[in-house]
Amino acid sequence: MKNLSTIIAILTLLFLLSCNNSQKDSPEVLRKKTIEDSLYKVRKDSLDKVEAERLAYLNRPWKVNTFVDNFGDPTGEKYIQTQVEGYFSNSATSNLYMFSEVILKKNAAGIFLHLYRKNTPAEKFIGSVQIQMKNVVGKKLIINTSGEWSQKGGIKIDNNIGGYYHWDFSKFKKFIQKSIGSIKVVIFDDYSGVYNFKLDATGFNKEFSKL
Repeated sequence: MKNLSTIIAILTLLFLLSCNNSQKDSPEVLRKKTIEDSLYKVRKDSLDKVEAERLAYLNRPWKVNTFVDNFGDPTGEKYIQTQVEGYFSNSATSNLYMFSEVILKKNAAGIFLHLYRKNTPAEKFIGSVQIQMKNVVGKKLIINTSGEWSQKGGIKIDNNIGGYYHWDFSKFKKFIQKSIGSIKVVIFDDYSGVYNFKLDATGFNKEFSKL
C-alpha cells in the first residue's frame, strides 16, 4: 500500500511538471509579448508627456487675453495677465486677504487689487502710490505713479506721466523680462496702506511676444 502511494505521488509530480512544460511560451509568443510590452510603454510615456504638457499650459502664470468693449465683444487688442493672492494692511487692520491682477498690453500695465475677496471692485487710490519690486537675485525697482487705470479703479503704469516721459512702463516690463522665478511686490499708498503679493516671471517673455 505504501508503494502504491509513492507511485501515485511520483506520477502526480510528473504530470504537473509536464503541464508546466507545455504551458511555456514558444520563442515566437515571447517575441510578440516583448513587442506588445514595448509598444504599451511607448504609448503610456507619450500620453504621460502630453498630459504633463497640458497641465503645464493650463497652469502657466501668464496668459494672453483680449479686451472686450461695453457689449462684451472682443476689440482685437490683446494683453497678458497673471492672477495671484496676497495680503494687505492699513491703519485699521493687518495681513488680510487680497486678490491681485496684473495685466500688460504693449504700452501700459495695470495692477488691480481686490481686498477681502476676489469679486470685490478693484481698489481706487487717492493720490500717488509707490511700487517696490525685488527679484530672487536681489535686483530692485521702485516706481512712483498717480496713474489710474480707469474710473473703476486700478493702478496704471505707463511711460508718460503729467506730460513728462518717465519710462515707468518700460522699466516695469524690462524688470520682469530680466527676472527669473518669483518677484516680490509691495505697494504703498499715501494713507498707510501696504499691499503685498508675488509675481512669477516664468513664461513672461514668451507670452508678451504674442501681443
